[in-house]
Amino acid sequence: MKICTYTVKTDKGFAPNPFYRYCTLAACTPNHINARLNSGDYIVGFFTDRDEPFLLYWMNIDEVLDFVTYFNDSRFQRKKPNLKGSWISRCGDNIYYKNERDKWKQISTVYHDDAKSREKDTRHAIVYVGRYFSYFGENSY
Repeated sequence: MKICTYTVKTDKGFAPNPFYRYCTLAACTPNHINARLNSGDYIVGFFTDRDEPFLLYWMNIDEVLDFVTYFNDSRFQRKKPNLKGSWISRCGDNIYYKNERDKWKQISTVYHDDAKSREKDTRHAIVYVGRYFSYFGENSY
């Protein structure tokens, strides 16, 4: 078992995405650094917008999926952003798919919509999925 800890730079519900019965991490530091985590490992995110770091969330990894599998999996269709929906539905992290030329494409999103973010996100195109997690958000201390 491994435990990956990192500092969450911004908490907007996108990464981690703790909604719809699963905590998913599709576009953040553990993905970008190719952390090589597996089922049974843990990810712990700390936030530092105060004087001391505080626990934002933890998740036990159930699955590690590639972006294509994640995009097409029926369990995660609600994690595709709906820009006309509620705040939670706009936060969706299920944004990447491959086109007919095997090139990464992105559906409309309010996060990671610039070329630098897309390149960083798709370099190690994996999604960490957890059913057992705690997300504290603004209630963190």
